[in-house]
Formats: sequence, structure tokens, C-alpha cells
Amino acid sequence: MLHADLDRLAKTENGLSRYLAQTIRPWITYSMQTRNLPGCWIHDVLTIAWLLDPSLATTAEDYLDVSLEGITRGMTCCYGRDTLRLNIGIPEPKGAQVTILQSIDNPRLISLIEHYIQNYGA
Repeated sequence: MLHADLDRLAKTENGLSRYLAQTIRPWITYSMQTRNLPGCWIHDVLTIAWLLDPSLATTAEDYLDVSLEGITRGMTCCYGRDTLRLNIGIPEPKGAQVTILQSIDNPRLISLIEHYIQNYGA
């Protein structure tokens, strides 16, 4: 999300638009300053939007794991059961595959958010 997107969403005067402007604007600025991005990612909003309209994103099914120890702590690893595996001390994936969002139709995402903000409380 860009500041311009948030400015457009904030034009709808209601509690939801005010809340989003107050909470997302600092995050946009932070992302611009620390990550050299033109805006910020809004993961939680994207997840809900994708549940409402799965055509917003392309997806893949795979196994994910998050490293909890050592130098790779916090790193997300993506690997399938059928991919080439060398015996290097990495256990085989356990659990179920997850849906991974790969690319987003951002204009449609912003339009969907705008629709729900405009109809909030209606």
C-alpha cells in the first residue's frame, strides 16, 4: 500500500478509515525508510481479501517451515516432499501443504478494501 492509496481510502469518513489511516500510515513510512520500498505490505488485510476473493492472487501449494534456531532463526523455508533432497540433516517436511500467495493484483486489492471501507456500518 502506498501513501496515495491510503489518502484515497481515508477520504471515506468513518471509524474504519480513520483507524486504518492512523495504524497503516506509520508502517508505510517505516517501510519506505528502512526497506527502500515505495509503500508497505499489508499481509493481514491481504489474507482476508484473498479469502473473500481468491482470484486476487496466484497461488502455489507447498510445505513451509520457519527456522527457530541458529543463524537462520526466523528464515522461512519452502520445500516440497517431491523436490530433490540431499541428505544434509534437514528432516523431511511434516504436516500438510499450505497455500502460498505468489502475486497479487494490487489495484483490485485496493478497490476491494475501498469497497468495504465505503460500506462499513451501512
